[in-house]
Amino acid sequence: MSRTLRIVAVFLVACVGLAAAGCWYYFENGWLRVAAWRAADAETATRYDLDEDAYAYLNRALVAMRYASLRRDSLDWPALRRAAFDEARGARTPEDTYPALRLALDRLKDGHSFFDPPGDASPTADAAPDSGEATAPAPAPDEWPTARSVTASGGARLGYLHVPAVMGPGEQAYADSLRGAVRALTSRGLNSDAPPCGWIVDVRGNIGGSMWPMLAGLGPVIGPGRLGASVEASGDRRPWFYDDGRAGAVYLGGWYRNVSVEVEAPPHRFDPPHPPVAVLTDSRTASAGETVAVAFRGRRNARSFGASTAGKTTSNQTVYLPDGARLFVTAAVYADRTGRVYGGPLAPDVRSTAPEAHARAWLAQQPECSGNGGA
Repeated sequence: MSRTLRIVAVFLVACVGLAAAGCWYYFENGWLRVAAWRAADAETATRYDLDEDAYAYLNRALVAMRYASLRRDSLDWPALRRAAFDEARGARTPEDTYPALRLALDRLKDGHSFFDPPGDASPTADAAPDSGEATAPAPAPDEWPTARSVTASGGARLGYLHVPAVMGPGEQAYADSLRGAVRALTSRGLNSDAPPCGWIVDVRGNIGGSMWPMLAGLGPVIGPGRLGASVEASGDRRPWFYDDGRAGAVYLGGWYRNVSVEVEAPPHRFDPPHPPVAVLTDSRTASAGETVAVAFRGRRNARSFGASTAGKTTSNQTVYLPDGARLFVTAAVYADRTGRVYGGPLAPDVRSTAPEAHARAWLAQQPECSGNGGA
């Protein structure tokens, strides 16, 4: 064997030896770590007198909660875990740990996270998730979007849209209904051939649900492009977009666009694309309802009227548990199209106890509506 071949052979033997030693170290220490974890699990379960299934269920939920939470880097998680296990002391079944999960979610202090037990068809309304993954009956007739033509001073023709909360299997029909209302008002105006010169978007009382059917239905009024974003604890941003009937979020730095809702009606665009819009809000405008208000922040020709919103300008991540229960954990805050981050109540541009009247007066003064009756 030549000298070169001997050197190669020695090198290969050394590589195999190092690989074997690395594998032994990894797996040996891996098994040791697993054994240590299991010992710690058993010790915790014994200390709090928890049945094995109850402990595994609660532990799994707390781990998922920690990694999902917007506040994961600022909370004392060991203290939170101790409080949760103490609350669950003596639990025999996963169901026995529900009070502990509610306590842990409350300790997150984000004002939006909540627990949804199995079989609950409709999550707590004032904390409804923005993911749209919560199941609920299709909206009742009085919860569908409504539209009407109204007149401002000088005879300017305006379109009025009431945008209520929505969640569950009625989302697609809701988006199509809202889009249909926009199209109908655009085509006929105030019982005439003239379309509205401006719009009133009313999200008063909209307690949330899913943001996507709202944005998809309102898309022509908002205008195409990026409408805002969800900002995670890491600082990563997931922009929201609307484009020709499709609404969703942008991932991977813009490489992937996930369409959450697409209206079934043909694409519809305004010309010009940004008509004047007045947004009406109140203290019950929350969560996904606040998303609509944020989508108009920083948009030209838009102004808000009324009262400050509920302050749930955050989005929730759904954590599914083995028995069908769900944790809705606040994972991100809203930012508008200019990059401004919220996370609290949205103050209107104009505080008013008669917001619709003030909105009509402002719209009548806009160039698109003034001096020509909106024609």
